[in-house]
Order: sequence, then structure tokens, then C-alpha cells
Amino acid sequence: MLHIYNTLAKRVEEIQPATPGFIEMYTCGPTVYRDAHIGNMRTYIMADWTRAITDSQRSQSNPHQEHHRLWSYAPGIGGGRRR
Repeated sequence: MLHIYNTLAKRVEEIQPATPGFIEMYTCGPTVYRDAHIGNMRTYIMADWTRAITDSQRSQSNPHQEHHRLWSYAPGIGGGRRR
């Protein structure tokens, strides 16, 4: 079970995956209108951090389960799919 804080609703909500056993993440490209800076990379840093935290929590809840999963990317979408 995965819970995440919904900043719009200001409460913690359970994530209900569209496909059981899969959580999908999508990050769009940065809108860079001037020189690139560290703020442009925040989206990707947070996506990597979120994946690392969820992988860590999964391995703690079931240490015998393989927790290094491969991501498959859908062409043209840029999102990832993880088992």
C-alpha cells in the first residue's frame, strides 16, 4: 500500500494504481526560458528521490522480495512502468 501527501487536498491519500501491481510516474521536460539552473532539475531530482524512497520502503517491508526492478519506458510518452 502506498500513501502520498496530496498538496491540493492537504491530506494523505492512498494511491490506487490503474493496473494492479504497477505504479506509473511521468515527468515532463523543463520549461527553460533562460540559462538552465538547479531549479530546472528539481522535477527529476524529486522523481529519483521518490523512487528511491518507495524502493527502500518495499525492501524493508519484505526483505526477501527482490527490490531492484527494471523500468520499461513507453516510446513517445517518457513515463516509466515498474512491477
